[in-house]
Amino acid sequence: MTFSLAFSQGMCKPVQRATPDRRGRHRTYEADKIEEAEDAIAKDRAEAILLGCAGLGPIDKVMQSTLRVPVFDGTACAVKLLEGLHHYGATTGKMRAYLTPEQKEIAACPTSLAPIYAGGAISLAGDVTV
Repeated sequence: MTFSLAFSQGMCKPVQRATPDRRGRHRTYEADKIEEAEDAIAKDRAEAILLGCAGLGPIDKVMQSTLRVPVFDGTACAVKLLEGLHHYGATTGKMRAYLTPEQKEIAACPTSLAPIYAGGAISLAGDVTV
C-alpha cells in the first residue's frame, strides 16, 4: 500500500489504497493513483495533490496533465526547499543539539589518528604531539 496526501482548503487528508481496484481487477499503477486523486478532487474538493512516496515521482507530470490540478512530487519539493535554504545561507542553529562541542582531551590516541585531530577542537593528551 502507498500513501498520498490530498489538500483542500487547508485540509490535508491521507489517501490509502492497495494496487488492485475495488472490483479486484489489476490495473496500471498510474491509473490507480489517478483514480485516488480524482476521488480526492471530487469528494474532498482537493485543489492540489502531494505524492507521498519517492517512487511516485515519475508519474507526477502525467497525473497533473490528466487531473488539471497541481501534482507535487514530495521528494523533488524537499530537495528544492533544501537547495533554496542552502543558497539563502541558512545553517543549523548553534544551540542545544548543534552546539559546537567543547574541547575534549583524548587519552592514549594512536599515532595513526593524530592527523585527524590536528587543528580541530580536540586536544590530544599523552605521548602524541600534533
